[in-house]
Amino acid sequence: MNNKILTICFAICLLTPFVTEASSGTSFVSDSNGSRYALIDIIQATYRIMIEKQGTVSITTEWNFDTAIEGPIVFDYVGDIKTAVLDNNAIEFLQMPMPDGLEMLQVSSISVTPGNHNITIKTSLLLEDNDLFFQFNDRKNRNFLEKYAPANLQFDQYASRFVIATNGINISDYTVIANGKITYKDNQIEVIFPSYYNCASYFFHLFESSKYIVKQVGDLTIYGTDLQHETFLMSETKSIEDIVANEFNEMEKLLGPWPHNYKIIKLLPFGGMEYAGAMNTSRSKLEHEIFHSYIGRSAMPRDGKAAWIDEMLATWLDRARPSFRSVDRVNAGLNQQIDLYARVTIADAYEYGFLVSGYLDFKLRKSNKSLFEFIRWFHQKYKHSLFSYQQFLEALEEYGNKDLRNDFEIIIGAKKKPWWYL
Repeated sequence: MNNKILTICFAICLLTPFVTEASSGTSFVSDSNGSRYALIDIIQATYRIMIEKQGTVSITTEWNFDTAIEGPIVFDYVGDIKTAVLDNNAIEFLQMPMPDGLEMLQVSSISVTPGNHNITIKTSLLLEDNDLFFQFNDRKNRNFLEKYAPANLQFDQYASRFVIATNGINISDYTVIANGKITYKDNQIEVIFPSYYNCASYFFHLFESSKYIVKQVGDLTIYGTDLQHETFLMSETKSIEDIVANEFNEMEKLLGPWPHNYKIIKLLPFGGMEYAGAMNTSRSKLEHEIFHSYIGRSAMPRDGKAAWIDEMLATWLDRARPSFRSVDRVNAGLNQQIDLYARVTIADAYEYGFLVSGYLDFKLRKSNKSLFEFIRWFHQKYKHSLFSYQQFLEALEEYGNKDLRNDFEIIIGAKKKPWWYL
């Protein structure tokens, strides 16, 4: 059988979507036919970003990774792969449907053996208005790193760097703001990121230096256009620097020392989005996004099943941190509404999560504790690491008691509500 026939047969197999769960050891995912696809464990990554004069961006992704089983490898990238070389051999990637049948993942057309491997993947983007910003969005699925460059299917943590160069453009005319160590050398810009980052952590923005007003105050970077500065300060009498510094100080009093090496604020007229030690934010969302650098981007959800927990807690913070004696409805499984590998926050995490958080605070206060004390303790426990839904349950039990965990599972719908439950 020739390679073309093999590829056609493989493509037909890919019409069957993934099942929603991985193996207990998270070494593979499988489809409903029982075929297994190897998950990768990235050890180190380099993303070589070439800015072309005509406005295109070529990205060469270099991964060193391990696999635990034999089979085709799978990872996430929403665009098209131009070429790929695995262990010095050219390979192709096809796309497989996610369990919802709407999203597609990249799957290699050949199997790999267990062990360590190297892969190089070439992709491309368009430079918009001489501006390259990795703008993430957790309200839409697959809008983290995988929107711009290949990323692991899992929320993997690994050492990584970006190397930026230009062709026909003077790189000295550009500024890079990123939550990594930036070095300018040999007509290149290198950004080395902390090894605890995952696909939702990276803040990377390259732009013409004249485009934004950048303010540097100690370890704090604040930038935006003239209009964005003005909008942020509407009805405020203090300077942006004083407003932001005060919010950081207040959060550190509540949750402990700042957990990152960077404090980056990109100003927005409304809304916000969190990164590790960085954020796009309006004035109204500033406190919310600063909180996420503790819960969400320091103590980080391990997968889609836990991805709503940080928003549940952040929304409670936004609304004056009340206590509720009871919650008037049982949600139909907050943790069951999302796929294990989804990269999206469900809407109930905000409105219903706020009520659940207030109820947890009420229960903790009955034993002279509080939800905010739990959050501070939980962050220290999972600082710079991943937590699962199950580990969050165990933390509730460890900090509170078994009844607190049980009540939480009932009110989010993970356990059946008993007849006597009020």
